Amino acid sequence: MSPTQAPHLVRALHAFDPQMRWRWARHGKHWVIELKMAERQPAWLLERPNPFGQTNRAKDTWEGYKDGYLYVTKMKHPVEYPWAFIAEHLRHLSLEAHQAKDALIARLDAAEAEEEAAVQRKWTTGNEAAAREVFDRMAWDTKRQISTHVAGPNPLRVECEGYVVYDRRAVSAGVA
Repeated sequence: MSPTQAPHLVRALHAFDPQMRWRWARHGKHWVIELKMAERQPAWLLERPNPFGQTNRAKDTWEGYKDGYLYVTKMKHPVEYPWAFIAEHLRHLSLEAHQAKDALIARLDAAEAEEEAAVQRKWTTGNEAAAREVFDRMAWDTKRQISTHVAGPNPLRVECEGYVVYDRRAVSAGVA
């Protein structure tokens, strides 16, 4: 004979979600909380247990499935947890909690993408600066003109189309 669940827990579970029920799992000798599912609902079809399972849990899960219920969680007999703890545990197992976690993961992924973009911008800027420096050094070594910024008046300074150009060939030859 199966034990009877405390009436206050049955009422509290029904108030929490009318689609849930307590059931005594006769094979496993513990309480099971199950959720009523529509037969055409995808979760109902995907969560179908093995009807030939040999473990106590498989047998108990199959009994609930035959009645149209899916396993949510189990609790040892007698249930000594306060209802607030059980309700928080059920909220943690709910789809909404997992959707909230998915939203949090999406926000974290977006923040990580922003950070990676900022790092990539720094690398790109650094690479551009290094490439310009290498080009300037190559132009200097081949005695070509390059545009640079030098503070103060310089007699070799020529302004052309918004750029200030210095003839380094004249500087390296010592011509003023």
